[in-house]
Amino acid sequence: MKEAQEIWRKLPRQIASDLRQFFATHIRDWHQGKMSSRELLELFGAWIKATPDTGDVDPESRVLVRESGELSWRRYGDLALKGTREIIIDWAPDNGAVDKTVREGGYNRVESMIAGTHNEIAWLRAHFVVANGGKDYEPHQLIDPRHEKLRGEELKAKAEFEKELDEDMFGGIEW
Repeated sequence: MKEAQEIWRKLPRQIASDLRQFFATHIRDWHQGKMSSRELLELFGAWIKATPDTGDVDPESRVLVRESGELSWRRYGDLALKGTREIIIDWAPDNGAVDKTVREGGYNRVESMIAGTHNEIAWLRAHFVVANGGKDYEPHQLIDPRHEKLRGEELKAKAEFEKELDEDMFGGIEW
């Protein structure tokens, strides 16, 4: 199955690690044919969502394709020659390598709850300290790494925009 090979190419170490840790099997079972591609995909609930770019080409049109040395007619919409292919993983094992990759390194559900609870308690403590005559301070907050990454990208884009704006407004002025 080509889907399993494509997913394997994207997440090889993660799949191999999770197979051994959570399913007590080895990736060589799939490579040696002891496990079918369908079984490998089912373990993680993995599938590929193909969205062909139909642009000027009718998705129902037929295209001549060479597969495994044989020529055959295929429907253009099935080939996804253009467009996007998104790997969807519905039920990767919690805290596994595949799950962490799918989450892009962010917190899982339990870690999000712990971080949220920590942040609430930190703010309550900060308000309690100020209400009882202590110094005002900003409590340490736990922020999901995905949000930190987005915030860093936004700050970088803002700095570049401000730099371009300064050059456009003040670039020709000599002081």
